[in-house]
Amino acid sequence: MKAPVRVCARIEAMNFTWFKSFTLGLLSLPVLNTGGRWICKHVPAIRKGLLGNRLFPYAGELIWQPLPGKNLKMYSDGQDSIVSALYVNGSHEEEITWFFLKACQPGMTFVDIGANTGYFSLLAAGCFEQVRVLAFEPVPRVLSYLYRNIDLNKLSKQIQVFEIALSDQNGQIEFYEVDSVTLPLGSSANKSFREQTRSYQVQMNRLDSLAAELALEKVELVKIDTESTEHEVIEGMLKLIQASRPVIICEILYDHVGEAVQALLEPLNYRFFSLRPQGLLPEKEIRLFSEAYNHAFIPVEDTRFDAFVLKN
Repeated sequence: MKAPVRVCARIEAMNFTWFKSFTLGLLSLPVLNTGGRWICKHVPAIRKGLLGNRLFPYAGELIWQPLPGKNLKMYSDGQDSIVSALYVNGSHEEEITWFFLKACQPGMTFVDIGANTGYFSLLAAGCFEQVRVLAFEPVPRVLSYLYRNIDLNKLSKQIQVFEIALSDQNGQIEFYEVDSVTLPLGSSANKSFREQTRSYQVQMNRLDSLAAELALEKVELVKIDTESTEHEVIEGMLKLIQASRPVIICEILYDHVGEAVQALLEPLNYRFFSLRPQGLLPEKEIRLFSEAYNHAFIPVEDTRFDAFVLKN
């Protein structure tokens, strides 16, 4: 007999605990959950909205195929919205994923900064041969899911997990975790990034300071998603960027973060693109776009992606 599926509703904006508890209990009933998940997956009007992968999240081990012949697994007990999106929509962050898979190559080193439960780390190590992944994730609630997903896919030799934050300095830092019913996706070293947070101390390092210890001689691909501190992360790894000239995938949520990132990378002869599902949109300035938060920074000498560049 299958264990009941536990569901976590995305209602953390509400402050009254009794309502949260009542709603979660109601949605945890197997009949409601099973039926609700089926409706969310098969009714287009619901599937396309947030309701589909927020109200009835997937619980259990999900198998999906990002590339032909490549099956990957992720686990959720109802709290991981990434797994729910994969179940309901068949994809997660499509505008990044297509480009990420084009940027990956066998034998490369990939640095996943803000790895969360491991979606991109699994893609790299699970779809390409002899890839080394360094996954940085400081949030305790998330780490157990990350480790479990790595074990599910038997990728512990390829993926190294570092339970620290990366920034532009070394030492201890106050880290702010969103007070969320589901796994927190908006935790940051920036106190003002989100309201309703709890804080704790985490270790913080410059990636440049760790490069020798980690034997990082060459890095081909970097993904940065640190919820408004991306410019600080890049400043802390400038030596590595200069030496390796990796492709960088980066989330930008504020204009001032984009301006700071551009000031750091422009002198290094990087080109800037907004990531869209249909291709790469060239940017003269790195800014927040309402339709696209994610960007690709590509060295000028790397022409592999020129065929995917869109006309303005």
